[in-house]
Order: sequence, then structure tokens, then C-alpha cells
Amino acid sequence: MIFMSQLRNCPECGRVFSYLHRNLCPRCLENEEDMFKDVRTFIKENPGATIVETSEATNVPEDTILRFLRDGRIVSQGLQSSIVLNCNRCGDVIKAGTHCQTCRDELNREIRNVSGAAAKTAPQKPAARSGDRMRILEDRKKNGR
Repeated sequence: MIFMSQLRNCPECGRVFSYLHRNLCPRCLENEEDMFKDVRTFIKENPGATIVETSEATNVPEDTILRFLRDGRIVSQGLQSSIVLNCNRCGDVIKAGTHCQTCRDELNREIRNVSGAAAKTAPQKPAARSGDRMRILEDRKKNGR
């Protein structure tokens, strides 16, 4: 299988890169991973630190730390925040990601129901019977049938 990629400009540094699954060039992606490791280490060593304290101690911008929270890469229970994350579907307060567990479960159930219903309504090819044969109508007339 050949994957077609698009050329894009990195939103961080402006370099052109081949987009595959993340909207960052390889160099900025590596830099983001380093920042993530720094934030994760700081939170483990300093439970209850605020986003501002974490940002100052790690030199990682607050927006980047918030993106880590929204992406579900870190969980806010180890991080004190004045910013509250809410489920995109029901609005409940969540610790990480974009949806609460209840909404994720419901969405997964709906997807399974839709994909199961689609499989049931897909037209089925009738099974071929061994006695079915094609004949030409003219042959039947010639043979008196």
C-alpha cells in the first residue's frame, strides 16, 4: 500500500514537511516530545504544581501544557489548574482529553450499532445454485421447448 502525503508548512517553524499524521515537522515534533517529557517529569516530582509553575520550571509554554491535557497525554489530577476542561459532548468536567468516559462509551456503542446495522442492510448476493444455468432462448425454440 502506498501512502500519499501532503506537503505542508509547519505551524511552529514554517518549514515545509511531508504530512503523515501530525501537523508538525519532524524537528518540531521531536522538540514537542522533549517538552512533554520535561512536563511529565516535573509533574511526577512536584504533584500539585500549577500550570504556571510547571511552565516556568520547564520553559514549556502554558498553551502547550494545555494541549497535552486536551490530547490526554497528561492528566490534571497531578496538575493544579484554574482552567477547567469540559467534555465536548455533555459539558461535564474532565481531567484530560475531549470527552468524559460516559460519552466515550456511548459514542463507541453508537459506532458499533451503526456499523452493525450497515452490515445487516448491505445487499447480499444470492448463493449460486448448481442447477441454475444460462440458456439462449433461440435454442429452446429450435429444440421445440
